[in-house]
Amino acid sequence: MRYRIAAVVAASLLLLGGCAEAGPTEASLTLASTKPTTQLLRNSAASLIPEDAIKFRESDADESRSCSDDENSPIRAWKASVRFILEESFAAESEAIAGDIVKEFESNGWQSEKTVEDDTTTWAMQSDTVLATLLVSAVGDPDGNGKGATIYIASTGPCVTTDGPDSTEVRDLENRP
Repeated sequence: MRYRIAAVVAASLLLLGGCAEAGPTEASLTLASTKPTTQLLRNSAASLIPEDAIKFRESDADESRSCSDDENSPIRAWKASVRFILEESFAAESEAIAGDIVKEFESNGWQSEKTVEDDTTTWAMQSDTVLATLLVSAVGDPDGNGKGATIYIASTGPCVTTDGPDSTEVRDLENRP
C-alpha cells in the first residue's frame, strides 16, 4: 500500500513539475493543460484517505478561478476540490488522517504551513518543483456526537492567461454551454 501511495504522489509531482531545467513554465501553460494535472493532484491526495473512514463524498468542484479580485479577469487558475464526510467512528481521527496526507506529500519534498482555528486544522502546501498548490483541511467533531467530521482537499494550478471566464475554452473545460 505504501508503495502505491508513493507512486501516485510521485506521478502527480512529475506531471505538474518535472525537473527545474526542463519543467513547464507558467508562460507555456494553458488552462486546458493544467486542468488534468490539477485534478490528479487532488485525486492523489484524496486517495490517501482510508476507504473505511469515508461515509460519503459530499462534493466535488472543478472550475476555473480568477487569480485576482476581479471575477471577470482573463488570468485564471484551475481549482479541483473535494469534501468527504467521515464515518462517525473516525470523527475523532479527522486531523490525524489529514495529517497523514500532509506527511506523505512532505516526504516527497512539499512544504506545509499549518493553521488551527476552532475545530478546523488546515495545511497550505507547496513544492519547489510543482506549479500547483495543495490545501488539506480537517474539521473535527464539533458536537462530540461523531457527526460532522470532514476532510477537504483542494488543488489549485498556476495562473494562466485565458480569453476570460465566458470564453469558449473556459466554458468547454467547465462543461458549460
